Amino acid sequence: ILPLAAAGALFPILPGFRHKRSSDIQLICAVAAFVMASAIMMSLSRGGWMVAIIGVAAAIGLTARYARDELPAFLRGFGARSGPIAVAGAAVVLLFLLYLAGPKGRSQASLRVSATIEHRESLNYKPQLWSDTTRMVRDFPLTGVGVGSWPEIFPHYQRPPWLNSFFFREPENDYLQLAAETGIIGVVLAGWFAWSIFVPLREGAARLRARDWPLFAGFAGGIIASLVQEVFDFSLQTPANLVLFTVLVAAMLRLAMTKGADRPAHPLRSVSSPSRLTFAKAALMGLAAAGLIGFALRQPEVGYPFDVKEPKSFSAAEAAMVIHPARAASHIALAALMPEAAPHSLVIEQLKAAVWFDPNDPFGRDLYARSLFLTGNKPEGLEQIELSVERSPMLDTHFYLSPAMIPWLLPDEQKAVAQGLTAAVKAGYAQSALQLAQFYATLGRNRDAALAEAEAAAHDNDLEEKTDYLIDAGQYYAKAGNLMDARRVLTEAAVMNPADPRPIGELIVVVLGPAKDLTTARALVQAGIERGGDPAELYLALAQAGHEAGDTVTTDDALRQVMNHEPSFDITMTAGSIYADEGDYDRAAVAFQHATEMNQQSAKAFFRLAIAEEGAYEYALASRDFASALAIDPNNEKIRARYVEFQRRSAQSAAQGTLPPVPPVPAPGG
Repeated sequence: ILPLAAAGALFPILPGFRHKRSSDIQLICAVAAFVMASAIMMSLSRGGWMVAIIGVAAAIGLTARYARDELPAFLRGFGARSGPIAVAGAAVVLLFLLYLAGPKGRSQASLRVSATIEHRESLNYKPQLWSDTTRMVRDFPLTGVGVGSWPEIFPHYQRPPWLNSFFFREPENDYLQLAAETGIIGVVLAGWFAWSIFVPLREGAARLRARDWPLFAGFAGGIIASLVQEVFDFSLQTPANLVLFTVLVAAMLRLAMTKGADRPAHPLRSVSSPSRLTFAKAALMGLAAAGLIGFALRQPEVGYPFDVKEPKSFSAAEAAMVIHPARAASHIALAALMPEAAPHSLVIEQLKAAVWFDPNDPFGRDLYARSLFLTGNKPEGLEQIELSVERSPMLDTHFYLSPAMIPWLLPDEQKAVAQGLTAAVKAGYAQSALQLAQFYATLGRNRDAALAEAEAAAHDNDLEEKTDYLIDAGQYYAKAGNLMDARRVLTEAAVMNPADPRPIGELIVVVLGPAKDLTTARALVQAGIERGGDPAELYLALAQAGHEAGDTVTTDDALRQVMNHEPSFDITMTAGSIYADEGDYDRAAVAFQHATEMNQQSAKAFFRLAIAEEGAYEYALASRDFASALAIDPNNEKIRARYVEFQRRSAQSAAQGTLPPVPPVPAPGG
């Protein structure tokens, strides 16, 4: 509608009002155009921005070309320069809209544009959807897969990796979806229908008078904008949008057929005088519309496939598969609910069908691999595991790759998993390198984990991600006892990203601390601070290194510096834990007290404070803070057990007239 409103703001779009109240109509159109343009801009829809510009430009451009005399007087005088003037006017309107949007709106619009230009925002999925859909078109070229069937069939054609239950309902291109669902026959029919509308439009437009062109061009701009948007969107699948589009096409067509000549170029049915039958028909149409509205309101709000309930019996599973035969979950449910007396080959066939329909879903393929193992076909089962892990490289999507299960995998199974994750890393799937490193680390193969992280860093161009990979690699090298390689990769990260203090901190903690090279550690801390690093974070790393090296003086001095530089909650908690490990419970209590002031809803901070106060023989304070921790997290059995034990020892000591013994202090993560 925006092109029609923009045309109405500049031109008299209703010829009957040319001399009567035409300025009122133009004012209404101008206000409507301004409101619509503001809403489109603040929607942050890049497609909306683009088609709005295309539609308005088409409407104004057609009117300026075929009805120059209808241009406003101040534009008519510019002649050929009216185009640049119009562009400048559009720029002024855009700047004004951005001003009204406020700082937050301008910031969001700027981020949206910069993300598009710099490709930081994921824009690859639409071309991938289109490319994958073309394979569906090639397989079903004549009749397509059936109207409305694209969402069910697409998982078979969707490229890996698995998107963790994210389901595509449309290919974000209605023309491509039309070709996929109806084939050549549907495309030809749609083309014939469009041509049958275009021909009378073209013939009528050739004979339109200048005063009718602004209204005609306003309709044309809206239709052109809608057709362009369908290239990368699916707006016309919303019924309200489709009805509006139909109204625009019908109004434009009638204008061309009635105003394109002295007599209509095409015969039109005249409107007969109303009769009782006319009113009866209108009433029936109204009732039918109300009935359709009622049915629409009763439709479930959850769409396919999330509206399909999981069957509880074999008969229900059969019914679900009849309704949704291309749904992988239907075949999995049928296999799971199959009677015990059924041949195992039938179970395998159903799981094999599930894998065919959705080859990226790890659950179906993992069940298929398990069935192959049970039937003695281990080589193919290992191949399916490798494929499953490659297509879904997240460990938590496989029931046999939980931290508790990984150590129990047999060597050939470990090899299959590692090969699948390695293939995912080579394919560039997100997080696959981290998952491979985590897999190796769970098996105690820290050097392999470090190599995986370093390899990922070598192929990543994002500075922050590259830094993260190198830090993780340094930590794994240190755990493997390879301090030279740990020092190398952490130094590389520090040089590459000097503004990030983390590589220096990790270098101090995992390399220099165990090597007891505190002189170099102090120098790195000073260098990091000079580069703009967080002093509290760097001094904390020095304190951890001093603690590791057994240098209490360095540890104490570094912790004093930490507390003097307004540390964060996490740093304060870590500093308190180091004080507690050193046996300095008084200072540990001070640090944890600061932490509780920073976050008064942290049960862990109050719990650690109570333990430190218990170690400092402040039993009344400890009892209070144990109770505070339990009040914040009443379901924490660890806190409850420690508090009960504290009360028991306190009561026993009070009866004996002695001080209760101080129990061991838990680890910093406890």
